[in-house]
Amino acid sequence: FLCGVSPARILPGVLGVWTGAGLDNCLLLFANMPTVILLDVSLSMCRPVTTTDSSESLQLRQLAVHGINAFLDHMAQHCKLEFCALVVFSSLWELVVPFTRDTESIKAALVQMECRDRTDLNLGLQGARQVLLDEWGSAMPAQVILVTDGALSGWRGSEDGGPGRLHAVCVHPATGAAPQALGPLGRLAQRTGGRLFLPEGGLSIRSVQQAFLNLAQAQYAPFHGVLRCGQLWSTVSLCPPPEPQKRPQDFGWVQPSTTIQVCGFLGLQQIANPPTLSRHLVLPAPGP
Repeated sequence: FLCGVSPARILPGVLGVWTGAGLDNCLLLFANMPTVILLDVSLSMCRPVTTTDSSESLQLRQLAVHGINAFLDHMAQHCKLEFCALVVFSSLWELVVPFTRDTESIKAALVQMECRDRTDLNLGLQGARQVLLDEWGSAMPAQVILVTDGALSGWRGSEDGGPGRLHAVCVHPATGAAPQALGPLGRLAQRTGGRLFLPEGGLSIRSVQQAFLNLAQAQYAPFHGVLRCGQLWSTVSLCPPPEPQKRPQDFGWVQPSTTIQVCGFLGLQQIANPPTLSRHLVLPAPGP
């Protein structure tokens, strides 16, 4: 926490400038957690399905686009500082929209997506990993949202870890047996700290949108708390939200407090490169 008072002070975790007129006037800057939307555009995503809320049949690809748009609307409203990229894959992968905060550009690209050939999920995961490495390096925590119908051409799982925290949304028709890949896909997501999300109550625009909103509310919910420094305080939000931590010899998860207390100050020459558990952007938030 770099304060613009004289002399300059530093507090580990957040970079900012304090104007001296109260914490509401702090200018605070830091990195956030990027997200890759990894969309399956194989031929199976072109299958027409009859939905419960429409008299016309829709392709699985179109249902997926409705869900992704709902997710992007949530991001635009609650996580405006998050960077998102769109990567599509079949037997090859392609970066369609580089990392951006402009969710409308991703929506426009989704409208133009066409189905291609067979699915190679391992190649798609490699593509997401490469995009993250090229833009952010290996040290930046990231999230990958895999959107697929679960028809993964006999895929039985991956021994490698995901490119980041992997969440999978499977847009699978209610009729017929569940794809064999759902088990390995769920285990891969769990191994990386993510989850598998499925539409509930049959395929429909509403159920697919709700699956994406469940993901957004679970992983992209805004964090609001109070930042205190002596007698000064301000309601703030953290981006990305802090997560529960499990430390060695603990029996459970440590939930983050909603009060952030400034305990002291260190000179810049004393702190060097401080070890951090996580880093967050701190922004003033409207009071309750």
